[in-house]
Amino acid sequence: MFAQHLPVMHCCDYLFLLPPTNSLKFKVSCFKQLAGHIIGPYKGMQTQAHLTIHEFSRKNPGHIQEFVQQLYPKINNMPPITFQIDNFSSFKHGEESRTLYAAIKPTYKTDNWLALFKQHLNVGEVITPHVTVAKNISIDQFLLLWPIFTNELFQEKFIADRLMILERESLKPDCKWKIYRELYFRKNV
Repeated sequence: MFAQHLPVMHCCDYLFLLPPTNSLKFKVSCFKQLAGHIIGPYKGMQTQAHLTIHEFSRKNPGHIQEFVQQLYPKINNMPPITFQIDNFSSFKHGEESRTLYAAIKPTYKTDNWLALFKQHLNVGEVITPHVTVAKNISIDQFLLLWPIFTNELFQEKFIADRLMILERESLKPDCKWKIYRELYFRKNV
């Protein structure tokens, strides 16, 4: 007997992010270039600045479409939010690597806004709002960058006025992210 071939389910990854202003994108790009000048080219050096909220991996596009349709009125009812960049910080990934990022200053207003946002997305994990400069770099590379970046003053406000959802095909490492949808927050503040 021949085994019956089942159709392969098409799955995609979805990245939910808040895009910053062009001014902030430019400044983060300059910091990425500075980091690249010090440690050499690194993965993510050319990526555009953004504030990641959540990534959904290997999801059925039909389910995401339905989820986004239910999410839209909730997002449209939320006000835009002002975030304040407050210098640099880092995440530790075990003993092998670190991520250097522009830190978002926590406030009562932003913390509550993000908590509501997480509730709408049905996401339980902690969100540390940040804008990545150098992701998953080695400890040696981080130790070259950290003294320089701790002496840099980086303070800037930006308004997040929309949720951008990116999509790419799952399990294809060369597949690029494409804009799937943009959902705007409430216009009348």
